[in-house]
Amino acid sequence: MKLFFGTAVALISMVPAIVSLTVNTPSTLTQCQPVKLTWVDGVPPYYVSIIPGGQTSAPPLKDLGKTSAMSETWLVNVTPNQNVNIVVKDSTGDTAFTDQVLVLAADDASCMNDNTSVSQGSVISESTTSAASSSTGTRQVYLVLIYNV
Repeated sequence: MKLFFGTAVALISMVPAIVSLTVNTPSTLTQCQPVKLTWVDGVPPYYVSIIPGGQTSAPPLKDLGKTSAMSETWLVNVTPNQNVNIVVKDSTGDTAFTDQVLVLAADDASCMNDNTSVSQGSVISESTTSAASSSTGTRQVYLVLIYNV
């Protein structure tokens, strides 16, 4: 009986390591283009931020705020040609990082706004289908929120 109890306690103590918060690395990040960031496990709410690549203790380049969802769509509004990591922290303090991802330049840099605080990001709400439709099908409408300080 003691052996069973000891084994059960050991297995239970391993569960948090097995089902810990994990954030998925996006395949690409392109300036001024939306990207869906996703993660699994952890305990909501989640706090999402973008940091300079490989600098886990650096202040965030962008703070995407708090969410209870398992994903966030971000309009990539950071300077291109730099590596970044996406960081997700849950309510228990568990923190997960993506691999480093290079931000690619785009022809359109209109999302870059001098009035946007360095610590704030642009989040795109999940789209809803528009009531209006065209002959080619339904449209999706995105709402872009830019935080001004």
